[in-house]
Amino acid sequence: MPVRTTCAALAVLAAAAGANAVGTATAPLAFGRDLNAALDEASRRDRLVAVYFSSPRCTWCARMSGGTFTDDRVRRLMRRMLWVEAPSADAPALRARYGVFGYPCVVVLTGRDEEVARCSGYRPPLAFTAFLRRALASKARPVAETLEQLTAALKAFAEKAGPSDGVPRALSDAVEYLARPRRTGRRDVLDALAAAGPTVRPALCTLMGDKRLAIRAAAGSALAHVSGGQLPFDPFADKALRDKQVAAWRAWLRANPNARPAPEPERADPPPQGRDASTGTSRPASRETAP
Repeated sequence: MPVRTTCAALAVLAAAAGANAVGTATAPLAFGRDLNAALDEASRRDRLVAVYFSSPRCTWCARMSGGTFTDDRVRRLMRRMLWVEAPSADAPALRARYGVFGYPCVVVLTGRDEEVARCSGYRPPLAFTAFLRRALASKARPVAETLEQLTAALKAFAEKAGPSDGVPRALSDAVEYLARPRRTGRRDVLDALAAAGPTVRPALCTLMGDKRLAIRAAAGSALAHVSGGQLPFDPFADKALRDKQVAAWRAWLRANPNARPAPEPERADPPPQGRDASTGTSRPASRETAP
């Protein structure tokens, strides 16, 4: 085959390969809508989930979606994660859950719903590429690898420290665990907080002032559980009202340093069941004694 023909053929093949590579990178990227399904899939496949928060009225969101997300380098990295676009109907709850206060925002999570990276505001392609690389290379700050580790950390803290407004790592981990949407292990964590006694209560008050709705709601609920207090606390209220409610809780705790929740009433055992010989159905056993 002549050299010129061979070169031409190779050029055609190279162009075709390049076109295929570009086509793969620039193909439409699917954004899911079901975050819980994405978290489950990420857990099975050991992937990360990226949640994208935007608004139709946000100019920078349009630049992010129409510019940054269409860059070939960005897309190649985006495809290594599972992407979810926060639905409009669920956006307020999700914003509160992850502490999102502006658009655009990308929150990267593990399959265990633990945040590993966040990008708040618009980023051009080069900067967003760097962000994605860092997110993919990072590891989650574990809330707790196991419930046993978490409860052991709380016990160790309670044995060493006295009451303080400072928030120790063990307590912040516990409240973050309670703030997660999945319910598994909540009773174990609450029991560990109760066992820690008064030591953790001032720090729970501090967490009731957290900027994240889910954290302050979890802290308020935990404090009521471990102390037995029935004072109001509205995590949705404006900051001024929340501050007054937290101050009232602090005053109550000072006045009742050893307060504990009332024990749960014991359940009476059901009467033993007998068998009615005439009908074959169960009936309560007679409590009368023979004369």
